[in-house]
Amino acid sequence: MLGILYIAILQVSTVKLVQKHDNRLKGDPTKTSFNKEFLDSMDEAEQLKAFKAGYRAFQMTKSITLMIVIFTIFMNILF
Repeated sequence: MLGILYIAILQVSTVKLVQKHDNRLKGDPTKTSFNKEFLDSMDEAEQLKAFKAGYRAFQMTKSITLMIVIFTIFMNILF
């Protein structure tokens, strides 16, 4: 539970640091409308880069989840 709280605080501070260095980026990371405000403040090239990174993260998560499921099924058969 403390790990989740630590990660959340780390993410908020990282976003605020990025916003401090680039004044164009808007949005408060503690609000629910942050994603829309943050993406609206980016230009098209930055949005494309963010979307590509998100898609890569999705693909990686999908592959790792599939490997874990296959490993779990295999271990269930053996034991």
